[in-house]
Amino acid sequence: MIILRSYNSDTEVMKNLHWHLFIAFLFLFLSSCFTDDEDEQDVIDKETISAKWVVSGTNQMFDSFEFFEDNQYLIVMNEPLKSTAEKAHLFGTYELTGPRTIRLPDFGTIKFQLKNSKDAVLEVKLEDDTEISMDVFKTDKISDSGKTKQLCRIWKREPYAGDLSWLKDYELKILFSHSGTYFVSLKDPENNTVGTLNFWKWKDDEETTICYSSQSSVICNGEYEWEILELKDNLLKVSHPDGFIESFYPTHTLN
Repeated sequence: MIILRSYNSDTEVMKNLHWHLFIAFLFLFLSSCFTDDEDEQDVIDKETISAKWVVSGTNQMFDSFEFFEDNQYLIVMNEPLKSTAEKAHLFGTYELTGPRTIRLPDFGTIKFQLKNSKDAVLEVKLEDDTEISMDVFKTDKISDSGKTKQLCRIWKREPYAGDLSWLKDYELKILFSHSGTYFVSLKDPENNTVGTLNFWKWKDDEETTICYSSQSSVICNGEYEWEILELKDNLLKVSHPDGFIESFYPTHTLN
């Protein structure tokens, strides 16, 4: 009888030990699965962030962040920073340096935390170690027709000549984005750059004329318009209302 009780006792201990080990293993397995799923959902790539993200809430420093798949970005600020030479618009190149981190040279880093497909939290750390957190939401894109896809890129104006030859040492670039941004960048011979922010839309269903405005609600009134004379992958030729014609050549394609 004593031997039998000892055997049963040992058996119960082993059963309990195996059961606890099984529960512990199952818990660890499920935890790792959920962690992996969460990590995969939080990981960002160029396609994920390529959009215009508008700042919501009470943040008054930044207005919007726009990222493009060719590693270009455009930041619009309400309060220019000393650390960025007090520019109202920052236009440059970014790089992904981690699963959720974006590095912007001469600006700082941005930690991108997605809430869902339309909302996110940006944790900005500037070069001077200032940290700012803000909620942002993604704006809708313009319908991606063939002409929209050809137009939405960065274009560089052909060198100035003739009556405008005095501007030959200036570099003019324009950006059209799928989010309706029309940005003009002018660099002078001393490498100083001035940027102007506008918004654009198609005037007609045939997509032969662009209207633009400094206001986000663009109204086509015949004044601020470009008639597209030629639009190809390697050329944008437009006519202004006064008949002045300009030609631009692509530098980057924006998706």
